[in-house]
Amino acid sequence: MKQYIIRRLLQMIPTLIGVSIIIFAISAMVPGDYITAKQSPNMTIEKQAELRKIYGLDKPQYQRYFIWVSNMAKGNLGDSLQHKKPVTKVINTYVWNSFIIAIVSLILSWFIAVLTGVFSAKFQYSLFDKLVTLFVFLCMSLPSFFIGLLLIKFFALEWGLFPVGE
Repeated sequence: MKQYIIRRLLQMIPTLIGVSIIIFAISAMVPGDYITAKQSPNMTIEKQAELRKIYGLDKPQYQRYFIWVSNMAKGNLGDSLQHKKPVTKVINTYVWNSFIIAIVSLILSWFIAVLTGVFSAKFQYSLFDKLVTLFVFLCMSLPSFFIGLLLIKFFALEWGLFPVGE
């Protein structure tokens, strides 16, 4: 068992390297950069070059990759140019909302699954059991984002029980 775990951990290294290269390559292929996106009419070419040097955008791609990987390994995600604060603080403000939603949906789905299972077992081979089984398989076959959009449409837009967004 110990050899299996060690072998799997060693196989994870090239996978992580490959994924990091793909992520960096995709972000590097986006045309332009933050400086050109925020270009104002009174920003000179010298100022753009100075800002690119400050943010390291003037270096070759392979150097930028190794700088990025070393910063990621240290836990330094850099500064958000849009929010003007560290990326970890920006992520921290939003991750807790996602965490709460995930926990609530997990508990709710467990509760619904247990109730559905108990009633389906109690009324086995009945019309109720067949309808519940059909509904469960239908929901499992649809993508979760589609079901989420349907729930937003009904509960927020048509019935007005929840706000659409903030």
